[in-house]
Amino acid sequence: MSRRPPRTIAIIGAGPAGLAALKSVLETQHYKDGLWNPIVFELRSAVGGVCSVFMPIEDVDAEQE
Repeated sequence: MSRRPPRTIAIIGAGPAGLAALKSVLETQHYKDGLWNPIVFELRSAVGGVCSVFMPIEDVDAEQE
């Protein structure tokens, strides 16, 4: 019996949900057996999604005394 090539698992976004999905895939027996090959697609150059966005204090619309 020939072995099938691993299936690619696409995870869109490297924010909290995407990283949790990746962790779940990496913990499966399918991944450990080489049956799944996860790949994460992220628009930004860093992981974290909206949690990594930094807003300078000057951009905050707040009353100043």
